[in-house]
Amino acid sequence: MADTQAQPEGDDVSDASSPSMYRQIIGGDYDRLPPLVRNMHEVKGRHTARGRGRVERGSNFAGRRLADFLGMPPEAADIPVETTFFLDQGAETITRNYNGAILITRQAIAKSRSAVGEALLLEKFGPVALFLALEGTEEGITFHLRRCSLLGLKLPRMLSPRLVAREQVRGGRYHYFVRIELPLIGSLIEYEGLLELEKATN
Repeated sequence: MADTQAQPEGDDVSDASSPSMYRQIIGGDYDRLPPLVRNMHEVKGRHTARGRGRVERGSNFAGRRLADFLGMPPEAADIPVETTFFLDQGAETITRNYNGAILITRQAIAKSRSAVGEALLLEKFGPVALFLALEGTEEGITFHLRRCSLLGLKLPRMLSPRLVAREQVRGGRYHYFVRIELPLIGSLIEYEGLLELEKATN
């Protein structure tokens, strides 16, 4: 997740030059989202959110080494978090700064759809690509992993990670939660935090 060259490209990516890539994927249910969640995805140019967060690594030795290899942030109970969103050339770069540990991913609208015809969000970090369906409700966004690829090769379901991810409002602030588990390894990482959006810059 810390690979600055992790960019969706080629046939995997559709044009995401609209101000709201998430609106295109979620569709009509986008307007059901809480304003604090919706505003986080109204990317025009560059904007930044700051707050506090926590990171928990899994206890499995192999999982911890894999998290290191992927550039995931170290474990911490309560740290400052800064997240910057930048929309450029049809994709959104998200730079997450966990008290100095940098995590960068690239998001775009995937050209391919799910088996049931859902529009998908493609998120890439290093050699990994996640294809995600987004469910929008009055509570926020829930992310559903539809498939995963490694070095461009689709992983079979039995080898794919298990993902729990959502964006909601907690205590009047934007709240995110992500947990990733791997077959045979168990928990890879779990992280969450509360953020407040700053004024956007173009």
